[in-house]
Amino acid sequence: MGDLIFVPTACPMGVNRWKEAYHDALKSKDILLIPDNDEKGREHMEKVASILKRIVKNIRSIDL
Repeated sequence: MGDLIFVPTACPMGVNRWKEAYHDALKSKDILLIPDNDEKGREHMEKVASILKRIVKNIRSIDL
């Protein structure tokens, strides 16, 4: 089994600022989403997840 490599990132400028330009960097990757711990953060995570599930290899989330 190879080494696991995690590359953290965040949505620049916060909630509801997701851009299609981010898609290429995430294409075919395993993704773990961690929302901000408030209603707006969870809603934003769900929106991003619905977009990414079409282009990533695997997507999961953690509920804080």
